[in-house]
Amino acid sequence: MKDVSYLIIGNGIAGHSAAKEIRKKDKDGSILLVTSEKRHTYFRIKLTEYIGTGCDEEKAYVSNEDWYKKNNIDVLLDTEMTAFDPKTKKATLSNGEEVIGEKVLLAMGSSPFIPPIKGVEKEGVFAMRTMEDLEAFLAYIDDKEKLVVIGGGLLGLEAAYSILQRGKDVTVIESFDYVLGRQLNRELGLDLNDELEDMGIHVRAGQNTKEFQGDAHVEKVILEDGTEIETDGILLSTGIRPNIDCIKDSGLAIHRGIVVNTHLETGYEGVFSAGDIAEVDGNIMGLWTASMEMGRIAGTNMVEKDALEYEQPKLFTNLEIGDIRIFSCGDVTHYDEIYQFDSGDDHHRVFVENNKIVGGILDGDIKERNKIKKLVFSQSDVRELELASIPFECRRGDC
Repeated sequence: MKDVSYLIIGNGIAGHSAAKEIRKKDKDGSILLVTSEKRHTYFRIKLTEYIGTGCDEEKAYVSNEDWYKKNNIDVLLDTEMTAFDPKTKKATLSNGEEVIGEKVLLAMGSSPFIPPIKGVEKEGVFAMRTMEDLEAFLAYIDDKEKLVVIGGGLLGLEAAYSILQRGKDVTVIESFDYVLGRQLNRELGLDLNDELEDMGIHVRAGQNTKEFQGDAHVEKVILEDGTEIETDGILLSTGIRPNIDCIKDSGLAIHRGIVVNTHLETGYEGVFSAGDIAEVDGNIMGLWTASMEMGRIAGTNMVEKDALEYEQPKLFTNLEIGDIRIFSCGDVTHYDEIYQFDSGDDHHRVFVENNKIVGGILDGDIKERNKIKKLVFSQSDVRELELASIPFECRRGDC
């Protein structure tokens, strides 16, 4: 049995940020970071980019090996937690060891959601969450020509563009009528479908996927209307699910993820959770920046009780692929009025409800994104729209 001052399970950006913050505030307490990953913390958000550019592994790491030695942080790689008792703060590990932490952070992250599509188990169907996933995908598609991405969200589009950069034929399949369905209104969403087609990315929107067909490996995608799309490989970009299996029977409060308060502490004193696995006020963010902030706050509170509170971030989306530049924030679906600006390749929209600015989309030149973000997040009066320096006009019929 091993005892440590701080036990961190998971080395995603939440676990790494927590360890960094703990060491800033406690120079002497022992820190053990346990992870199922075979590598130290890397920039997971760049995996889709690496499809197109390749990966310089040295630059992919958040911190090098010396950082862990300098900060006296012990790391167990390729090791899973198989059971956890929050009462005793004891973790049972896959290598047979048992470790008790005076303070514990559960930051096991998430895994790709695999939709229940017939044939999803076939060779040539991939989901991407780790560096090993990236390596396997790149090895498989090296001699392939036609690829399909399931899911037209931000990561799906970034992956499709990276596949295009490799000289492959790529099709994005999206069940909604247009890609980025949560970030764009119908008008600009349909425009983006066309822009992607012009770029060379085929878009099949408004249809669900029924089946993957093939013998030795996947060869076709069958849509619900019977349409067949030939393919040599498929990349699933269909969301995430928290890695909660190893703590389901632990006694911790679990809903979609591990339920924590605003200090990121569970119902058991000294047991914290952060990152994709933590649920705050019913929400799981699944975002790199949110996980980094949660790790920082949890690490601080593990040393200085209740020193910081976590606030849900205000969300925005930034898509930059090829010549496409899109920024979106706030609510673009519920509004009384639309203010618009169209000039050349620039198509900007601001959404107003009860004279308050509630959402914004910049398509084309996005240099005003910080001003639009500020107006939206503060729900400014529509009269303040002039601060954006874009000559918006109220669209007739909606005003």
